[in-house]
Order: sequence, then C-alpha cells, then structure tokens
Amino acid sequence: MMRMKCVKVQVIGAAVCAMALLAGCQSGAKAAETQAATVQAETESVAETETAAKTESVVETETAAEAVDAVSSASQMFYQDASFDHDRLWDSIGKFEGSCTIATVNEDGTPNLIVAVPGTAGDSHLYFNWADNGTKANVQRTGEAMLSYYVYHPEAEEKMERNQGARIKVSLETDQAVLEQLQKENPACSAVSTVLRVEEILPIG
Repeated sequence: MMRMKCVKVQVIGAAVCAMALLAGCQSGAKAAETQAATVQAETESVAETETAAKTESVVETETAAEAVDAVSSASQMFYQDASFDHDRLWDSIGKFEGSCTIATVNEDGTPNLIVAVPGTAGDSHLYFNWADNGTKANVQRTGEAMLSYYVYHPEAEEKMERNQGARIKVSLETDQAVLEQLQKENPACSAVSTVLRVEEILPIG
C-alpha cells in the first residue's frame, strides 16, 4: 500500500514538473515573440524616419533649385533692355567705354577673375595682349572663359541707361589660318595675343 502511494506521488510530481516545463516554454516563446515584435517595430520606425528625412531633403533641394532658376530668369529678363547686341558691344569696346571682367577656372578648381581691356578682331573675335598670368594659363588649358562687359553711365536718369553691357561666352581660337587672317586685319592683334572666339552674347544680370 505504501509502495502504491509512493508511485502515485512520483507520477503526480512528474506531471507537475511537465506542466511547469510546458508553461515555462510557452512563457519563453511569448517573450521571444514580444521581443521580435518590438525589434520589428523599432526597425520600421527608423526606416520611416529615414524615408521622411530623404523626402524632405529632396523637396528642399528641388525648391532651392527652382528658386535659383527663378532668380536667374528674373535677372535676365530685368536687364534684357540694358544688354548690348553684337554691334553695340563692338562699338563700345572700340571706344573703350566699359570694364571687362574675365572669369576662368584654376587648375585646382577654384575661380579666377581679372579685369582687362579687350580689343576686337574681325566680327567674331576678341583679343587680349596678356603677359603670362593665371587667366592666360587657364584659357589655354580649358579653352574657354566667361566675360562680363559693363558700362556705367552715372548721369543717366533711368536704371536701364545707367547699367549696360553684356556677358560673353568665349572659346580659345586655335585655327592658325584664322589667327593669321585676324593679325593681317588688325596689327594690334599679334602672334602673342590671346584670341578668343565669341560663342554667345548673353544679357547682363
């Protein structure tokens, strides 16, 4: 009789242990599921934050680009009536009326500006009698430059008449036949001159 009771106690104890083990496993599984859900939620939150930040950055960049375009367009339209065409530009340069700023890019990528006096050669070229300098080296290296030709008439009442000129996109002339012909037509344009071909005349702004 005593042995049967011992067996029952052992069976009951084993059952209790099994139930406790099962409960522990279920509790651990639930904890793991909860932790996994928390990690997933945090990951999704980070992803949403990064996406929102990227979207905001793109919008700000596009807005800034539109603002720059708007300012540029407005500026060109505003000074259109004060800008020289080809004939007016050639006439003004011939009279030494204006100040000419030449913009080039240095070898290290930094900007370079100088003020110099241009001369006209033929109907489509300008020349400069530069000594060896950074601008001359930049033009010879890159083959291009931007010029800003500006004439100021302080006595004029209207702003459009006070501020006149043009921006000029130029490239280095390397055709030897063209250079020789220009030198024949204008002795001041010599073999040591830097000759630039006018590619486009743009409004000031």
